[in-house]
Amino acid sequence: MKRFLIMLFVLIPVVVLTKCRLIVHDPGLPNPTSITKFSQTEFVPTLENKLAENKNIIYSSSLLYAWQVVKQTFNPSLILNNPNASDFRLMNESTSFNNSLNKGEIRTEASFGERTIDIRAFFNKELLFPSKLQKIDEGILFDKRKVAAFGMKEVDEKITNFTQIAFYRDDDNFIIELTPKDTLNSIVIAKGLQNVKTLADAVKQTNVFIEKGNHEKLNPKMAWKYKFDADDEFSIPIVRFNIEANYKNIAGQTFLVAGKKYTIETAYQRTGLTLDENGGVVESEARVTSSTDSTGVTEKVHPKNMAFNRPFFIIIKRVGGTNPYFVMKVDNAELLKKI
Repeated sequence: MKRFLIMLFVLIPVVVLTKCRLIVHDPGLPNPTSITKFSQTEFVPTLENKLAENKNIIYSSSLLYAWQVVKQTFNPSLILNNPNASDFRLMNESTSFNNSLNKGEIRTEASFGERTIDIRAFFNKELLFPSKLQKIDEGILFDKRKVAAFGMKEVDEKITNFTQIAFYRDDDNFIIELTPKDTLNSIVIAKGLQNVKTLADAVKQTNVFIEKGNHEKLNPKMAWKYKFDADDEFSIPIVRFNIEANYKNIAGQTFLVAGKKYTIETAYQRTGLTLDENGGVVESEARVTSSTDSTGVTEKVHPKNMAFNRPFFIIIKRVGGTNPYFVMKVDNAELLKKI
């Protein structure tokens, strides 16, 4: 009985806010570690997956770009064999990765052999800060742990030129947006989002608050919220991880192509992020292996102390785009640099 393999491999080295030379395995990232070593962290294959409570959640669009190649290769004859398998169904139906990268930023390759099909998709992006952020020597307290942090303790025009307060309600509800030298991309960090069931909810809610902030800036009584005054400051925990995981809920699922049954043997993804006062590195790769056989309130002006010391979201996307290519919910200190 012949067996055919579909091997889907995605390698996406993305350098964000770094002054380092881009290489496939950037030395700024720690060595890969299995997600089984982290009890408080999970990957999700799509923005639409339900979020586990009290866990860090990590998403990269790499897996969906890879699966898109499979769909484009076999459609319209590709049919899910078990449409009730939620993770696999969401991966097959999700469109929230579309246009998260320009056509020129994502490259795909496919080779077809007698027994194998290899499909590769990859992208890399280098996003440099125009200026170095300040190190917060005393760190901040997050999840009852003292963690290292960076940001701006003293107002610096070099920093405020590429950092904006995109939304501000109070010190527990605000959004900071960082614009790198590559002004087509942005790093959005949001604290205080409520009733977030999926990362898609977080992205949507963040966009709504940013739009609200754009309107409030035009109100002279509220404009102070969006300016950095002498006593204002912000601090962001240092994030550092390089994690590999297998999607157990996708592995073992089946689909049909022209009457042939394919089984997902491996659904693997590795994502790393380093983000500190010097910048950061984001790197992600994914692999799927399948087989088949022949069968508006006025407030009093006050100093703003915008510390990301409670759960927050990191959203990296193209400016003007709706869909991000990286999203993370930081819910606990497991992936933060401890002091």
